Amino acid sequence: MSVWAFDCSVCLWKTEGNFSIVGVFIHSNNNIVCMDELFTQGLFALFFVISIGLVLGRVKIRGFSLDVSGVIFIAMLLGYWGIEIPKMFQNFGILLFIFTIGIQSGPGFFNSFISNGKKPILLTLILIGSGVLVTVVLCYVFGFGNIGSILGVFNGGMASSIGLAASIDVVSSAETSLNYSLIYPFAVIITILFFQLIPSIVRVDFSKENAIEAEDSRRRNPAIIRKDYKIENPNIENKTIRDLNFRATTGATISRIKHLGEVVNPTLNTVLSLGDTIRVIGTDESHQKAGLLLGKSVDNENMELQAQYENIWLLVTNKRVVGKTLEEINLSGIFNSNVIRLQRGNSELEISGKLKIRYGDRLQIATDISHAEAVTEFLGNNIKQAADTDFLPITLGIIIGIFIGSLTIPIHNSLQIKLGLSGGVLISSLILSYIGKTGPIIWAMSNVSNNLFRQLGLLIFLAAVGTDAGAHLTDVFNRQSIVIVAIGCLVAVLPMIIGYVVGRYFFKISFIPLMGIMSGALNSTLGLTIIGVKTESENLQTNYTTTYPFALVLMIILPQILSIIIK
Repeated sequence: MSVWAFDCSVCLWKTEGNFSIVGVFIHSNNNIVCMDELFTQGLFALFFVISIGLVLGRVKIRGFSLDVSGVIFIAMLLGYWGIEIPKMFQNFGILLFIFTIGIQSGPGFFNSFISNGKKPILLTLILIGSGVLVTVVLCYVFGFGNIGSILGVFNGGMASSIGLAASIDVVSSAETSLNYSLIYPFAVIITILFFQLIPSIVRVDFSKENAIEAEDSRRRNPAIIRKDYKIENPNIENKTIRDLNFRATTGATISRIKHLGEVVNPTLNTVLSLGDTIRVIGTDESHQKAGLLLGKSVDNENMELQAQYENIWLLVTNKRVVGKTLEEINLSGIFNSNVIRLQRGNSELEISGKLKIRYGDRLQIATDISHAEAVTEFLGNNIKQAADTDFLPITLGIIIGIFIGSLTIPIHNSLQIKLGLSGGVLISSLILSYIGKTGPIIWAMSNVSNNLFRQLGLLIFLAAVGTDAGAHLTDVFNRQSIVIVAIGCLVAVLPMIIGYVVGRYFFKISFIPLMGIMSGALNSTLGLTIIGVKTESENLQTNYTTTYPFALVLMIILPQILSIIIK
């Protein structure tokens, strides 16, 4: 090996006639540190690749950037030059990445089958299934029929990093990450162009679509409103709220009562009298029922609480409360207080005694000042604790997932499968997240912690898998890379066309929710953002969140299924 050194202490290593790496000498107190030696250390190489990749990912050309995917391209380049990152980091990245996805997606994944209808889920299956079909057919036709190539083309065409992670866990093939890297940038551009151009191609009138969606949103997700009523029904004279079973009967909540000029927070034992004014919180439908029971609504009524009463927002951080229903915690009986509103994430839920409390819920409590401190302590309201990360659920959940992934599952006769690292961790995180709580352990993470660990896991995975693929980069250009890219572009565009046609003309889904379903099925925040600029409809985001977790799970399971079928 020969070395050319310059006064600026930069040099090039040359091995067997080919330049292999740029090196740097660092001089300090007559000691010389060679960067070539540092690159042999896994940790230095890992963070160097991530750092340079993130710099590349931030470069924008006409609004397009590689973002975190810049890491895999830098990793391939440096892997081609001989830098290696141990396989252990690849597995560690997969663990973090998939576990955080499962923990966040668990409730939404299971609820999507129950509360949002079959069409979004079925359309997601059609869209992703058509991607699989196009990939397999074209790969076999053009002579790329091995499982490694097929998974690389499929995940590249679908621009799915989670699918790539699951595929690498199932199939140890450099072709998978190489094909993914070749196709990915083109697939992202195609996705952007589709969501940008489809409104013009099909001539969408967004003002008309927005009006349709606003009405549909009001129908499916009625707003929580408040009204005041004067009690005129003599049949409820001297009855308590408990006697009336008011919440179950009307679906609404009484937040204040004005009796003989004094406004108080009610409890279940509060007695109602003719002439009292009651403030009710609920949907329009529940208000109709409340009006039939109580009397006519009134306006401009002074319902300001007396000095000894207040309404306060509290954050649920007490683990003993999590998993219990509003009936079970019995705030009315214990603290003379009443839950009148509940916010979970960005949604406000209709109050019901059977509603289970989750960690991080925000409750609005109507209480008297003498009980305010006690009810606050009971619910927790520890903002710092909610933002902190409890590592025990993470480590235990991953241990359970690794165990599940190592089990051999008999399917039929001699056919057996193993879920593997990604499949096992995904299953454990989904189930644990849906359960929510086991004894003192809360299976949840704050959004900040979840995003941090997910991003870190993805970066580590992309760096490790990219350097491994880069070592085989020369092979790609000897195997008709143009054909692979062309196949990948068809895999990117055909499922979107099929999904749109089926959704619009067979399922009769209107344009805006269809775009939400498709962007969720493709795990494409770009598609969501592009359409989101043109509409304020909540249905866009709702349908995205319905299909997104299901599509994530499907992309992780598919490599297992394909590897069995193709073998």
